[in-house]
Amino acid sequence: MSHIATVKVKLKDLAVLAEVCGDLGVPYDLGQPEVRLYSGTVKAAACFHLKGWLYPVAVLRDGTVNFDNY
Repeated sequence: MSHIATVKVKLKDLAVLAEVCGDLGVPYDLGQPEVRLYSGTVKAAACFHLKGWLYPVAVLRDGTVNFDNY
């Protein structure tokens, strides 16, 4: 069974997130309009892909982070 976790964070600069992802070798997409999770799609400001995860981590415009490690 899949569960979606939602974490409220305050991201002030997506460029910093992109830089950190780059430093860690984590694939990052800025401005991807829709991100597919197990339960459906979300509109995201950015997303990144963790190694071994089937679905990406979606960062929404309000700072909410949605992810689903099914």
